[in-house]
Amino acid sequence: MTPAPGLAPVEKPAEPVDAALRLLAEVQAMDPAACWAWAVATMPELAEHREARPPSEGWAEFSRLAAGRTTLWVRARGDRCFAVRGAWENDGFQGRAREVAEIAGDTKVVRFESVDIGESGISSSGPHGDEFLRDARGRWQKAGGFGLGSFATLADAPIFEVAKKAAYYGEVPYTLTIE
Repeated sequence: MTPAPGLAPVEKPAEPVDAALRLLAEVQAMDPAACWAWAVATMPELAEHREARPPSEGWAEFSRLAAGRTTLWVRARGDRCFAVRGAWENDGFQGRAREVAEIAGDTKVVRFESVDIGESGISSSGPHGDEFLRDARGRWQKAGGFGLGSFATLADAPIFEVAKKAAYYGEVPYTLTIE
């Protein structure tokens, strides 16, 4: 008797592979630079966006580029630029802007705004002022000062970009994810 032919093993159908899931897994496995290059190649309109670096890196670069400078220029909200004369201190650049001197006889009054330029933004306060009197030799000697409580925030966000001669504050951070 010849053995009955056995049934051939039946192969189970493969699980349907979702091409989108496979592509997503491939993209998620890429390093960030390759992932961004793929995203821009897939959607060219993403080229106008850029990857943000940590704000502290932008501030460190700006501080390095502007180190030793005693005058920085600020332009806020489309206004004209104004000079801020001052010095670098521990946490930023502090200076005076829009300084105006008035002399009447032996009295000189210098009015100014205080401007603080730091890692998280730019603010101004004032007006402030110093009063000077002439001494017997005709030199100006500080006799007092004053300040008003006005405060304005010119940039309320960290640096998002640093160029050779400028730092830009206030860009809106957001996240793009590939799904």
